[in-house]
Amino acid sequence: MSLPRMLATLERRVANDLIPQLARAVERDFKRRVKSTKTAPDGKRWAKRKRPAAWPLMYKSHDLHSSIQITDMGRQGLSVGSDLDYAKFQHGGTSRGLAARPIFGVGEKLDRELKERVDRWVGRRWAS
Repeated sequence: MSLPRMLATLERRVANDLIPQLARAVERDFKRRVKSTKTAPDGKRWAKRKRPAAWPLMYKSHDLHSSIQITDMGRQGLSVGSDLDYAKFQHGGTSRGLAARPIFGVGEKLDRELKERVDRWVGRRWAS
């Protein structure tokens, strides 16, 4: 197989196999943090509520958790986000006193996981 053909095949495999795997891992991480760990991408705990409530923090209706999805995926990378208007306020906080509870972003732990996934993927492709 010629080098140009090998590179085209690799590019296609990255776009059709590796990038979707990474996107699913990022989406799972964001959802896990909203549903259970209640932490920012850097691992810091979110601010506590001002008043007690009967439901878990940021998980009353499950809408935010359910809305987190892959919004863009291409050769250069991926984006994961939410189509809910209030997600940006939950993520960044407000001047009216809503504490920022960062949802989106890649912290060290997720970055390590993604790098390990890339290494394994490349290793499998290189070996075959």
